[in-house]
Amino acid sequence: MKSLIYPLLLLAILFGSTACEEVIELEVSNGEPVMVIEGSITNLILAPAQVKLSMSGSYFEPGDYPAVEGAEVVLVSSSGERSTLVEESAGIYKAANLVGEVGEAYTLEIESDGELIRTQSVLEKAVPLDSVSFVSRTGGPIEGVFPRVHFEDPAGVATYLRFVVWVNNIPYPTILTYNDNLTDGADAIAPLTVLGIKSGDELLIQAFSLDKAGYDYYSTLSSIVGDAFGPAGQSAAPSNPTSNIEGNAVGYFGAHAVSTISVRVP
Repeated sequence: MKSLIYPLLLLAILFGSTACEEVIELEVSNGEPVMVIEGSITNLILAPAQVKLSMSGSYFEPGDYPAVEGAEVVLVSSSGERSTLVEESAGIYKAANLVGEVGEAYTLEIESDGELIRTQSVLEKAVPLDSVSFVSRTGGPIEGVFPRVHFEDPAGVATYLRFVVWVNNIPYPTILTYNDNLTDGADAIAPLTVLGIKSGDELLIQAFSLDKAGYDYYSTLSSIVGDAFGPAGQSAAPSNPTSNIEGNAVGYFGAHAVSTISVRVP
């Protein structure tokens, strides 16, 4: 059966403006191609606001995802500041000097071929990371040394995080999320399933703040990816992660504050 699929990039912005990308192909539905939105704004000076626009492609032509060129892409803060992103290359729109501010809600407006698409994300506070410990697991299906991030969970507010782990400057591809349903206001420990690390490895761990929509997106995407890379090699019924896009488009736009900690594996 002919269907449409689209690539989703797991955007992990390095503390130095480099992004890691993993292309994941997921089923959309039968019908015409739709716009795919992948964008973010952070509080990092060296990580510019960026939006990538493409179109979904045919199942029979994998990797054929044409860029959406010539769109008008604008970010509007809740304080009323409007910033137009410049198309630096085909389908890649950036605002090099635009740094996100905590507490601001950012509305992304995209106008292309007479159609207006909108989405919004709130830049929540970063959660400082206190320390990293390690635990060894043996005798089970998953063995090795695994990091655990320690931090104080802010009391009285919902906390959602996405962790990105760099092992010897190489991004680990697994989606790692956290919510404080069980740890509100407590000393929290987030175990991170990072396979293959060994003594002497250098880890850079980033915690990206998420709003509820961002958490739902990455949580559902993690479930889909887990199915896709399970024993059968692919999900029997692939679906799309929860999206915060309004209009005839799919994907995700998020505003993030980032905290970072580095450690050497003992």
